[in-house]
Amino acid sequence: MSSSTIGKKLFLGAGSLTVLTFGLGIAAFLGLSSVNSRVRTIVEVTVRKQTLAHSMDSDTSFTMGATKGILMRGLQNDRAGIERNVQDFNTYADRLQNDINLLQALDQQPETVQVLRDMQDAFQSGKLSNANLSRAAETGDMATAFSLYDRDIKPIEVRQKQDATQLLEAQEASLVQAQRAAEAFASNSRWVTGFLLVLSVGAGIMLIVGINQINRLLRNMVVELAEVSTQIASAASQVAASSQSLARGASEQTATIEETSSASVEINSMARRTTENSRTSAEMVTRSQEGFEKTNQSLAE
Repeated sequence: MSSSTIGKKLFLGAGSLTVLTFGLGIAAFLGLSSVNSRVRTIVEVTVRKQTLAHSMDSDTSFTMGATKGILMRGLQNDRAGIERNVQDFNTYADRLQNDINLLQALDQQPETVQVLRDMQDAFQSGKLSNANLSRAAETGDMATAFSLYDRDIKPIEVRQKQDATQLLEAQEASLVQAQRAAEAFASNSRWVTGFLLVLSVGAGIMLIVGINQINRLLRNMVVELAEVSTQIASAASQVAASSQSLARGASEQTATIEETSSASVEINSMARRTTENSRTSAEMVTRSQEGFEKTNQSLAE
């Protein structure tokens, strides 16, 4: 396996693990952010709307109680009590109006808008009818006061109470729906996070397996390189021994050549001496012949 292939495997393994880890972090971050947003929506909006619905239901009951208190104080001819109940009615009526305005700003659902509009209309009519009832009770005209209550105020109170109950039930259902949606999203987030976590673990295992394989491969390569190095060292030793043998042979050949050269010099010297001796013998023969000739001439004379 080449180094480029090893590098690619390591790069792909580490890159995949990094990408999965980064994706897991992003998914967890987005999940937590969305859960935080949903919880904030539930707490700040849904629960707030439900609280306002409860408050409107209570304020409606309190205004109804204040109206009945006016009638009771009128029967007792208690002007101070009538004034206190009128003040209580106005206080709860103002609170009810404020709750209606707040809920209209928070909830734009068509059903909620229609219920709030009905409550607003009934509230305005009821406030005017309650003012007429209060004046009749203060003047002691209780027959007119009860007539106003039965004809005008009581139907309005029933209508307001029904609207408040309907609104409260709608807000409770909205809270349950928001809770279920948050739970469903949290469950989906857990599944996505778990899936990415499994992928990350799988990538990590694959990376570890790949690294182990690369380590085994590298160890085998090191062993093979060691064996090749041993073979090369052995061959080098053999080459060195051969070189030494060749060197010894060359030395012996050099000595032989030197001996041969010395013998050649000696042979040349002997040849020169032989040649000189032959020359000397020839001269002696020549002189002997000349002496014989002279001797022969002398004998001839």
